[in-house]
Amino acid sequence: MWCGWPSSGQQQTGVPSDRRGGAGQLDASEDARAVIAAVRPNEPHEVERLVRFRMERQKLLTRSSHPLELWAVIEESALRRPVGGKEAMAAQINQLIQASALPNVTVQVMPNAKGAHMAMAGTFALLDFEPTTPSVVHVDSIAGNVYLEKERDVRKFTQTFDMVRAAGPDPEETPGILENLAKEMQQP
Repeated sequence: MWCGWPSSGQQQTGVPSDRRGGAGQLDASEDARAVIAAVRPNEPHEVERLVRFRMERQKLLTRSSHPLELWAVIEESALRRPVGGKEAMAAQINQLIQASALPNVTVQVMPNAKGAHMAMAGTFALLDFEPTTPSVVHVDSIAGNVYLEKERDVRKFTQTFDMVRAAGPDPEETPGILENLAKEMQQP
């Protein structure tokens, strides 16, 4: 369960190839439903509960008082994976374009042409809370969620995320990259 995620402070998310909407904060509902249903095909009630939970969590990005800060690096390959059909994919790309325009959200799309990078081992999130609360790393896997709190672990993931961000394109290029992907998807 994702209940331990910050409601204030800052969150930075490193997202390798398996997610299109960061850690859920950037999901369009159609895309979230399709992705969650793919990994939980026999649990329709759980799928809907998780979609609602993600949509509620997104409100942290747009609240008027201390909106959550998010930096997501999303693999181009995740945006090209045909999950949920063209409508879900188009909704997701539109959601990312809108979110990247928010002052507290930074989105980078890691191009396939960049090849290998340090975060290819799996999805993780760096959770930074208030200044007096230590940062935590959330590692997502099919076996469950793992939270790492040791300073050396947090430092290793922070360095990895910094290297991935530096290897990616300038965040100002994101809307253009996403618009080009959207145009490509509209082609037969």
